[in-house]
Amino acid sequence: MQVLRTLETSELMDMLSKYTIIYTRMLTDGSSQEEYLKYKEAIKAIQLELEFRQNEDTGSRDLNSEIPTHADFS
Repeated sequence: MQVLRTLETSELMDMLSKYTIIYTRMLTDGSSQEEYLKYKEAIKAIQLELEFRQNEDTGSRDLNSEIPTHADFS
């Protein structure tokens, strides 16, 4: 979702919270399959965007590059 890129992280967190509440209510109260899937997909998209930003901020590197090729146990 390109729209998510334009939002502040705090706005994304607020959206995630709001959509999760709605989604949970739908699970307990019942809802149409279409509505259920709509919110489920929106939650996944927000989570992916937040994860992307977190990896971008931490400068996530390939974990294999941090593993030494040989260990010195002396």
